[in-house]
Amino acid sequence: MSTEKKKEKWLDKTIKSLQEREGKFLGSVLVPFLICFRHKTEFFIWAMFVVVAGQFGTIINVINRVVFQHWSFPQALYPDSVTGSFYTYSLVLVASLIAPIFTHARNNEKPAFRSISMVLSTLLIFTLVFSAIFFSAASRIPHDVNYESFKYLKLRVDIKQLVFFILAILFAWYSFGLSLMRQEGAVNGLDDDYQKNEDVRVGEMVEEGNEVTTDGEGNEI
Repeated sequence: MSTEKKKEKWLDKTIKSLQEREGKFLGSVLVPFLICFRHKTEFFIWAMFVVVAGQFGTIINVINRVVFQHWSFPQALYPDSVTGSFYTYSLVLVASLIAPIFTHARNNEKPAFRSISMVLSTLLIFTLVFSAIFFSAASRIPHDVNYESFKYLKLRVDIKQLVFFILAILFAWYSFGLSLMRQEGAVNGLDDDYQKNEDVRVGEMVEEGNEVTTDGEGNEI
């Protein structure tokens, strides 16, 4: 068996195991991330346009400073950080994730993965609000600031901005995985309505079994 086949088999086995866990909490958290690796081409295109293309401005600035002005990488990244560029990216990305959730809920009488979507939308809204608050407090930089002076400062990582930046990417990744889950019937084990339907089906089978009084040859059981 090829390495690629082994990876796919391991992935399917892991997803199935997470779906069947009691309570399904861990499955709800991890499966949307893992399922993206079943769709490698779509995931690659998503990552290139959402993660990479979304940072084109910062990437170009960093290349310009490092290659042509001979700044170090931390120095080249600092001006975009201090002006709150990563807060802006986080705000735009998180805001763009909320609308599809509400649109799906509005257009479907029984939206798929309703509980997961409700939790996700709640987390997104709170992240959006707090990101806006932190951005407002951190972006008070004078317009005539001398960015060249940043080359001589003792730089440090803006942990708060980094946290919101990573959260935005993780939420976007999760949302993309959730959209793929809606297309795959095999992942419906995490869906509220699927579980209810399964419970109803099992109940009907039990009732049918209780109603059977003969063994098919006319003999009473």
